[in-house]
Amino acid sequence: MQAIDERTAHQGNGQEQKPERSKRQAFHKELQEETIKAIRNNDAPWQKDISETFHNRPFNPSSGKQYEGANMVNLALRKEQDQRWLTMWQVNRLNSGKGRMTPGSVPAAMVFYTMQRSEPRIDGYGNPVIGRDGKQVVDKVRLSKPTLEQRYLFPAKAVRDAGKVLGPFEPRPAPDHAEGMKRIRTMIAASGLEVVHRDKVTPHYDQFGDKIVMNPPESYPSRDDYDKQLMYHVIESTRHQDRLNRYTGPNGTENRTREDLRVKVAAWMVSQEVGVQIGTPGSDHALTKDYVALLEKGEYEMMRISRDAAQAKDMVMGLEQKLELQQESQVEREDRLEREGPELVDAAMPTESLPGMEVMEPEAELAVALEKVGLGLEGRDVVLDGGTHVVGNGSYTARLDGATAEAIVERATGEKVEVATTGVILTDNSVGTQKEKAHAKRQERQQAMEKGMDKEQGKDRDMTMPPPDAGKTRSAGRSRGMSR
Repeated sequence: MQAIDERTAHQGNGQEQKPERSKRQAFHKELQEETIKAIRNNDAPWQKDISETFHNRPFNPSSGKQYEGANMVNLALRKEQDQRWLTMWQVNRLNSGKGRMTPGSVPAAMVFYTMQRSEPRIDGYGNPVIGRDGKQVVDKVRLSKPTLEQRYLFPAKAVRDAGKVLGPFEPRPAPDHAEGMKRIRTMIAASGLEVVHRDKVTPHYDQFGDKIVMNPPESYPSRDDYDKQLMYHVIESTRHQDRLNRYTGPNGTENRTREDLRVKVAAWMVSQEVGVQIGTPGSDHALTKDYVALLEKGEYEMMRISRDAAQAKDMVMGLEQKLELQQESQVEREDRLEREGPELVDAAMPTESLPGMEVMEPEAELAVALEKVGLGLEGRDVVLDGGTHVVGNGSYTARLDGATAEAIVERATGEKVEVATTGVILTDNSVGTQKEKAHAKRQERQQAMEKGMDKEQGKDRDMTMPPPDAGKTRSAGRSRGMSR
């Protein structure tokens, strides 16, 4: 759903049947109360492992659409075994239009933005216009800006004989862990964030340096554990002033508590998308009192937090789409290479690239990335053979890994930095081609050194685009989606 602000939600246009008055409550208050109750009991969705919540994400069985943002949070807090939620009109229709709910059907509020509202039609004398059915005519009026509306949703059990009418509830299939980890690694690579490794450090996102500080990968039980922790901080990095610009204060402040809760909710939302637990569930028990105190201070707090979390989720999930667009562009380029040859295609590429995207081969892009982190190559080509290569002010280990080239850099100071390319996505055939080219170049360099023909190095760059202007790219391998 679209962003939610703190304006008081409307109660509707009077055309729907209302639930009992005792059940009606403003959305922001309902969300606030349910969240506080859940956090106190350590029972909020983001305090549980994804294996407990993935199968039961709230959705509308009529449209098949999943509820998002604050609506997703509010419905998940209800902990219904059957998380199919319907509008009152849908329930009434399925109940043969009799408008009766089954006993125990407690509504949950939802909000949405609309560009129209219903207004009773009146004549020139101010009298209501009555239609042929004896009811007042109601017109749909288009608004100049979106307006927040509130409605009510009912669980599937509000439908009489729901098992027959709606069919049995079918939980979401168990997630594919390997596929989920693949998606996480795609988003990490596409973020373009610099990763610095230090021993015995508390992993965190450094907003001032716009980088993530992690313990070395080998200190984690597995590479999956490392990547899941890293993904959590990629989500956290969306607060940067050049991304979503969320203000956070020092540790122990109210703003920091608010940000901590935002990121936990956002990580849960992303986990629901990929089916892999991001972050550690239950790790925030020590902050329970702080979260409750924060929410009790302002009645719109959880509404704002849910909005911000949804925006963060959308930003990091959007990184996948950006890479898909790049992949489509690369496939088109390879098709043209076969038809027209590299000279014509390369000449046209600067004007045919995606906006803000430099199309480069991984080897060339990684060379630029290494220069950006202070590793002077002194005109030498990058070697993607997985071995350690010493240069004047450090060393690097680089390899081609499917769609990207990755490198671990160790500066002369001993500090380690991990970089990865994202400027081009290769097909399986192209990956093989790049590996063959890397091998051929290693052989060529060796022969040139033996024959004293160093000037002949690098002449086979027939498909390589010129490096981008150094001033246009802030840090190594930075994604165009999350770059500043």
